[in-house]
Amino acid sequence: MRIGDPKKKSQKLCQKGDKLFKKAKYDKALSKYEAAFALDQDNPEILSKMIEAHDLSNKEWDMEDFTKQVGWTMQQQELDNPRIARLHEKLAPEFEKIFECITRLTNAIDEEAEEKAIDEILSYGDLAVIPLIEFIRSLKRPEEETLEDLLAEDTDD
Repeated sequence: MRIGDPKKKSQKLCQKGDKLFKKAKYDKALSKYEAAFALDQDNPEILSKMIEAHDLSNKEWDMEDFTKQVGWTMQQQELDNPRIARLHEKLAPEFEKIFECITRLTNAIDEEAEEKAIDEILSYGDLAVIPLIEFIRSLKRPEEETLEDLLAEDTDD
């Protein structure tokens, strides 16, 4: 590795974080781990250290802390199992909106309604890819439960 190599810098920051962690300086360790992760975002070990330091932090959590923890946990799951990223994308609030746009497109009765739905789908950019794939898959296997079916079952209880 070159001296200016981001992974080498990340390792050094992680080592500093480890020293702080051993001294129970969890907030300072977390800062080092976050800086290390910014340089090496494919490293699940750093994410684990971030999560642990954050868990052991003495400060009272607010919504931002909770959001960070959930986000890091999801990133770690995705690094451990890349297929889980698609599941996480289905949980994004945009997924259902895009899926509804796709449904409107398929049910459009005129060209104007089609164009409106297409423009709305395109406005989501890359976020529309997974919902489009899932919609096509639902056409191929109509007997399988859809995400909407599963969500409806949860609210029926």
